[in-house]
Amino acid sequence: MRVAKYLRLSNEDLFNKDESSSIVNQRLLIDSYIQRSEELVGCKAEEFIDDGFTGTNMERPGVASLLNEVKSGNINCIIVKDFSRFTRDYLELGRYLEKIFPFMNVRFISVNDNYDSKDTVGGIGEIDNSFKALLNDFYSKDVSEKVLSNYRVQTKLGKAILWAPPYGYMKDPDNKHKFLIDEVAAKIVRKIYQLVLDGLSLHKIARKLSEDGDITPAERKKMLTNMDYSYMHKKGQTKKYRWNISTLSRITTNREYLGYLVKGMTTRKEVGSRKRSYVDEEDWIIVEDHHEPIITKEAFDRVQEIKKTRQGTYPKGNSIDSTIKGLVTCKYCGHVMQFLKLSKPTKEYYYIKCRWGRLHSLDCKELNYNMKDIEDLVLKSIQLQYNLGVEQSKLQSTYDDVARENNAIRSDKLNKLSRDHEQIKKLKRGDYEKYKFNKLSKEEYFKRKKLLDKQLEELDIKIKDIKSEDIELLNSQNAIRKGMFIHEKYIGINRLTDELINDTIEEIILGDNNEIEIKFKTSAQAPEIN
Repeated sequence: MRVAKYLRLSNEDLFNKDESSSIVNQRLLIDSYIQRSEELVGCKAEEFIDDGFTGTNMERPGVASLLNEVKSGNINCIIVKDFSRFTRDYLELGRYLEKIFPFMNVRFISVNDNYDSKDTVGGIGEIDNSFKALLNDFYSKDVSEKVLSNYRVQTKLGKAILWAPPYGYMKDPDNKHKFLIDEVAAKIVRKIYQLVLDGLSLHKIARKLSEDGDITPAERKKMLTNMDYSYMHKKGQTKKYRWNISTLSRITTNREYLGYLVKGMTTRKEVGSRKRSYVDEEDWIIVEDHHEPIITKEAFDRVQEIKKTRQGTYPKGNSIDSTIKGLVTCKYCGHVMQFLKLSKPTKEYYYIKCRWGRLHSLDCKELNYNMKDIEDLVLKSIQLQYNLGVEQSKLQSTYDDVARENNAIRSDKLNKLSRDHEQIKKLKRGDYEKYKFNKLSKEEYFKRKKLLDKQLEELDIKIKDIKSEDIELLNSQNAIRKGMFIHEKYIGINRLTDELINDTIEEIILGDNNEIEIKFKTSAQAPEIN
């Protein structure tokens, strides 16, 4: 049995200072459980850790790696301290415990909840687990509200609670809640404001900064925090840092360059969601004289006036929401494409556009697709996958019934051959003992040994043939399961939703001449059997 130990600690857990939830204590608890279990002790165990990630959604690198290993057949037992370590979403937990893990033949153990899927077949135990999961969900929402309340109180007191300050600043080593000017980036911020005052458009400024080799916010953050972003890049690709209009737009409207601390401009739509909504300006938290300004009030106000009157900039609200937004990339430059709205007197047009080639003179075609066409294509592709999954599932069920009967027959044959094999080995050992103590002549011993060796060789061939049949059967089962989608709740889906896209789509790549590639998540497909 191959065991996975899953450990998770979120920022909310740190806020509550619960020592028993620490990574170290989770590891000790699980290791102690393994040592007490006759089945698990001695099994190869691998750790998967998410440190600083919320349990309200499944978008965590550690759990993603774990599920990939499960799909590959490298893991067939998962152990956690309690259900809340795996997820605090009771609906998601139920889906994994009742649907996905049984389908994948994966054993799930929650130590503190006294839960072992091997011993659970429904009834009161299942009700108890569902209730615990529901409590975890409520607890997560309660903690989130407390953390947010504490965050707002601390911010109003002038304490900046954030991972990294705005571009142009760095954290004060003597006071982590204060900012110091980072002259390396601050001079570029001043340069940007001056270029706007000189009459350059954001488009031209982005090109000039890239040509001048001015360090981007992402590059500077990587230098200051030593954060490794390579896991976000496509395999085999090196990230190319370039300036873009959206970055410049944020910099040229950020009041924090006036020395203000400005927070609370957006809020999460719900606990665990990555989507945010804008907050009315009157509800923002603004603390003046929090740090030294980089830009004067006169220069900042003048830039705002210029941006309001400038022609050719995109009006507020032209950027639109879509369930596939952020997943559509350009085949030629690899950048995420923009989702835009063009309003005309008679009609509104929604489209997907790549502007990087024109912006930076790259060897990249300027792509432009109708958003509705792409969304319809994605939906049809998902529907096709799930419809195929239904048919494959039916075929798999029939095949499994036949396979179980054949497995039982082969297992009986294999057991009998193994017993015969062991019996002949005992006869050989007995003959050797007789020969050693002169109870069997040398001629007779070697004659019998030759005969028994031949019988063992014949048995080895038969055992090997049966095991080869097992491998062929597994290959046949995996051929049926390949690409089978396992989210039964999406069968018959007729519209795109955030949950559907999050569960199924990895990336949508657009090229020229209607060249479109849709990559599905491996976690949405049935795992191979090993």
